[in-house]
Amino acid sequence: MAAPSFGRYKIGPITEKDTLIEYAITPRSTVKSLQVGDAIQHLAPGSEDNSFNTCRNFSEAIASLASVVCTALSFLPDIREILPLIQYMPVYDDDVFIIAHAKTGTHWTWEIVNMLMKGSTDYEKMSKARRQLEFHYPDEFKDMPRPRVFNSHLLLHHIPKQAIEKKCKVTVVQRNPKDTIVSLFYHM
Repeated sequence: MAAPSFGRYKIGPITEKDTLIEYAITPRSTVKSLQVGDAIQHLAPGSEDNSFNTCRNFSEAIASLASVVCTALSFLPDIREILPLIQYMPVYDDDVFIIAHAKTGTHWTWEIVNMLMKGSTDYEKMSKARRQLEFHYPDEFKDMPRPRVFNSHLLLHHIPKQAIEKKCKVTVVQRNPKDTIVSLFYHM
């Protein structure tokens, strides 16, 4: 099956062995991580998800599932392509970077840092995901108003090299791993 492509973002071919991203497959929006081969069982006639009951074989199931997954992924660049671009992204002296593992308080920290930078308690109107390094090509950040506050779930050594050279503010969020796992469990 040819890989669908949307704009600048590419999605590789999907095979039976590939693991899909978290995908809601039940009417109650239970999120599960599943492999493509396993997905056919959920997408077959009589499954809990009625939107895919017309699938009769593997290729139909993959095509239907791929359209849903590609819709979600069409906004995300390939991480293998984006990492080198992020590392050489131009930054300003007043840029702020928040580095945190998922479910460690990234959003809470991002909101507080934005409030401190603006000097007011108004919530940021722009979504946190619109400023997440790994979700965008660096040229998409050029016209962003300064001071810019970025966030990332990448490791510290993946942020732009200029951030360290220019001594930009970098906040690394850490949380007790037990609490992070519990939060991740209830998030899924």
